[in-house]
Amino acid sequence: MGQDPETAGQDPESGGQDPEEAAERLRARRSAALRAARRVLWQPSHQHTVRERLARLNDGAEGVYDLDRPVDMYGGQIVETLEERVAGLLGKEAAAFFPTGTMAQQVALRCWAGRTGNPTVALHALGHPEVHERQAFSQVSGLRPVRVTDEPRLPTAQEVRDFEEPFGALLLELPLRDAGFVLPSWEELSEVVE
Repeated sequence: MGQDPETAGQDPESGGQDPEEAAERLRARRSAALRAARRVLWQPSHQHTVRERLARLNDGAEGVYDLDRPVDMYGGQIVETLEERVAGLLGKEAAAFFPTGTMAQQVALRCWAGRTGNPTVALHALGHPEVHERQAFSQVSGLRPVRVTDEPRLPTAQEVRDFEEPFGALLLELPLRDAGFVLPSWEELSEVVE
């Protein structure tokens, strides 16, 4: 039996629509559902306009912080309030806000390496600092990377234990994004860090 020339090459699941049009309609429906949701666990940043993002920030700010206070510059006010609230929620004495994960990661690596007195950081060759940060932690923090493995998986506990060079800190990127978002099991992770 021959195909109808009007529907030839179309996905039967798409209800007779062109596959590209069907995909675009699906994206639009999902975007509308995300925009209409009052709460979600995560939203891609490209789903909202600048106006919508600012409105959401403004709507959620009342009662959290006095919006008539001056903007926080280099500590105090907003950042201190945030740090105090987070420390309280976590049951800790203090918390530190970092504007980027890269900055927080460099500080954590520097602290851990500093505790051992060894500026060498063992990490995966596909780790974010190696692939995407242009050796920033070497240049900024004086840390020296050594690569435990370049296999498309996280280093094993045996590889870490048998690594030929002493290191002051071990960086495990979870998930290891550039290897395909690889995550270890809890048991594998525990074995590596023990």
